[in-house]
Amino acid sequence: MPLFLRRHRRRPVWQPGLRSRAASILRDLRALAPFPRRRWRAVVAGGVIAAASYLYATKDNIIIENFNVPRQWADQGLTGDVIARQIRDALEKMEIAGHNSIQTDTFVVRADPDPIPDIRLIGTGIGLRSLFDNARTVLNRHVSGEFITTPGRQSEHVPEAVGVTLRIARNGHYEPPLVLDGPFDTPRSLATGTAEALLNAVNPFTLAIYRYSAGDHAAAGKLWGRLAADTSRSDRQRAAASAAWAMVLVEQGNLDAAIEKGKEATRRDPSLSEAYLVWSVALLREGRLAEALEKSEKAAMLDRKSALAYSDWGVILGQSGDYSGAIAKLAKASELDPGLFAVYCNWGAMLRSQRRYAEAATKFQKAIELNPADALAYADWGGSLLDEGNPQEAIAKFERALELDPKSALSLLNWGVALRDEGEPTQAISKFQAASALEPGWALIYEHWAFVLSKSGKLREAAAKLRESIRLDPKRADLHFNLGNTLRDGGDLDAAMAEFQQSVAIDPSFTPPYTNWGIILLCRGRVDDAMAKFQRATVLNPDDAVAYDAWGVVLQEQGKLDEAIGKYRTAVDLDPNLVDPYLNWGLALTQQGEPDRAIAKFDSALRIDPSYARAYNDWGIALSRLGRSEEAIARYERAIELAPKLVSAYENLGTELCRLGKFEMAIGKFRRASEIDPGAGQAYSAWGTALDKLGRHTEAKEKLAKGRVLESRGIQEWACSDQGIRLAIAWTPSGGGAVKP
Repeated sequence: MPLFLRRHRRRPVWQPGLRSRAASILRDLRALAPFPRRRWRAVVAGGVIAAASYLYATKDNIIIENFNVPRQWADQGLTGDVIARQIRDALEKMEIAGHNSIQTDTFVVRADPDPIPDIRLIGTGIGLRSLFDNARTVLNRHVSGEFITTPGRQSEHVPEAVGVTLRIARNGHYEPPLVLDGPFDTPRSLATGTAEALLNAVNPFTLAIYRYSAGDHAAAGKLWGRLAADTSRSDRQRAAASAAWAMVLVEQGNLDAAIEKGKEATRRDPSLSEAYLVWSVALLREGRLAEALEKSEKAAMLDRKSALAYSDWGVILGQSGDYSGAIAKLAKASELDPGLFAVYCNWGAMLRSQRRYAEAATKFQKAIELNPADALAYADWGGSLLDEGNPQEAIAKFERALELDPKSALSLLNWGVALRDEGEPTQAISKFQAASALEPGWALIYEHWAFVLSKSGKLREAAAKLRESIRLDPKRADLHFNLGNTLRDGGDLDAAMAEFQQSVAIDPSFTPPYTNWGIILLCRGRVDDAMAKFQRATVLNPDDAVAYDAWGVVLQEQGKLDEAIGKYRTAVDLDPNLVDPYLNWGLALTQQGEPDRAIAKFDSALRIDPSYARAYNDWGIALSRLGRSEEAIARYERAIELAPKLVSAYENLGTELCRLGKFEMAIGKFRRASEIDPGAGQAYSAWGTALDKLGRHTEAKEKLAKGRVLESRGIQEWACSDQGIRLAIAWTPSGGGAVKP
């Protein structure tokens, strides 16, 4: 009499409507440059596969009979009863191990108490208890088998390698036998191989879930693809398989194919909410926000009780910049499923984007309360603390996240950002290196790494990291802009202009490259071309204060002081904390003969940045025009103290000393200016004048001639100076703060 081992015992049960980890689905999300890329937590894959699991619910109906085995096996205690139990255990191990892995990597599942509670499956009108009861009575399958001993190498575990033939009976009728090639030379390989064959024959979707949870996404995708193509299945089953297949394609980065599978799923079953969800994820990854938003809204409308759909809708609204709308949808998701902890992480991320850090902390705490082992919640919380200006507290959260998940590249990256902010570039780089070892294809790591190298003066290394970032993410206009700035700082102006040109080719509406490109054109003496770039920047972005400031500088150099002051006034109105427009405005007033009014502008600039050397230099010019030489000299000396290589401060100090008749001292200042910048025409001209006053006419003639040649550069000299470089828009990696999920 065969022994039946029935799979009618309690087992882990899907918690429906849950999300995949951010690291596997939406890791590369980011807003349009120059805003930071966001790594929102997706809540899609779990729901897609849970829905399909319901549609393929046959795994509770496998009944394993005992196996007939060779006598030599039975003599060693490997009876049919034992073998059947080992196969049963392997089946359960696959399911439980898969669910445990799902819990930490992809899905959230929970062991279900006995008896099974009546938990409603989202997207259906059926309870979990009734689902199982119906499945047990309708889809019973008996599995029996025999072991065929085959010649093979000897093993310490079994007498010899064996092959396996399985027979599956349904409603008293045997299906064609399954022959497993094997050979299997250990009881474990025998049980595992047989269990996989059983799942493949009875419910390949369960096997696909196991493969997926074990990290073999390619194998899972093939199984789901086979199910999607199986015309013996219902349209709804095939749609669910297509949706699950699409999730795998998204994770593999094959977004076009994923979108096609999403479309295919909705054609087969237009009412399948999860199909629209996976479609929205693929669209979002491609940056097609409007379309992604449409699909996520459709999913929610199809299933108004789906926490998953509302969570996904909220994430995409947040990605679109509608944080208030996003929070409303996430709040709805939390009402529908208060235990869905990923919702609270996404909610916290939205609040963080609104700089509502205290409220965000309560959401991250709630997520951790629901799932204390959730590393990403700690990483998110740490990022919020870092944005708030608490790097030490942030680092503590990143450390905890890494204790829970040593492979969290996000935590390592943000830890590096925190160390950067703490003035520890070497330690920051070590974290970026560790993060890149875990995720070598994540462009943002190299971008932050480049930023630290750039600030450390290692411009060539910084450019190399930015090029690697561009190789990985070639469609980001801001990366080309950042590389252009790095090349400009390294003196390679032609290469810098090429990168600015590439940046605007990718995104013509991205204005910072136009401004910096224009400044380089000024350096090359192409004033009209530069003016066109500044005008283009202000047309595309009427709020671009830096472009108005640069435009004003050109007008000022052309003697159009009233127009220039109008541009500076606009720049200040747009950004009251931008220092340079105040200084340029003050200089224009000085040129107009109103140095007393100019002083008020310099004072405003220094209130914003008390250590800005140029403000003291320009203030000195106004004081000199008022005849207050001693005060002017004090301002020039303060400027030199703050910026020992500020050429204009030496020139102005020398000029003021000449006014006081201190020609020898003045010549020393002009000489120092020319040492710092051999192209400083004003320094040579003033030097010549001082020499002439001392009666050294031959030397004076030589210096004056050189000064005339160099001063003919005019606006070019300004654009290539420290002042011009400062006016250029600086770069920071993706917003400069902590990387967001």
